[in-house]
Amino acid sequence: MTYKCLEIKKQLAIKAILKEFRCELYNKNLSFSYLNDLSYKYANKAKVIAILDKNREHLGFVAMYCNDYVNKVAFISMIVVKNRYQHRGIGQKLLEIAVNIVRKNGMKCVRLCVDKENIQAQKFYIAQKFSIIEENDKYWVMNKNIL
Repeated sequence: MTYKCLEIKKQLAIKAILKEFRCELYNKNLSFSYLNDLSYKYANKAKVIAILDKNREHLGFVAMYCNDYVNKVAFISMIVVKNRYQHRGIGQKLLEIAVNIVRKNGMKCVRLCVDKENIQAQKFYIAQKFSIIEENDKYWVMNKNIL
């Protein structure tokens, strides 16, 4: 499959992607108001990278923060791949892109949260060498050292 990566910086474009992928999110109950607030936050503080196919259809995206220069910890807020494109290496490619960006920004590790009921995501991150460093009744906090 041929695809290209694109960094999305403008809030309106980020908002459009969040709305496009709303039904693909694990938590399908996120309101449009919440997604609007999230698009503002991503546009101002995060990096959003999308993977597009040759027809410019969005296949997936990653949103991450690389701004904790004191602790040198990056945080992946979400990785989402459209259901019909899952199990084709797109999630792995998005994670690889994210780790490369994190590394270039001088971070020493990357963290993320996974819903305890999202078994598919848990298996994916464990296969990508993330380890559980904390958990509560709702989610796991996972970490991967990248140095």
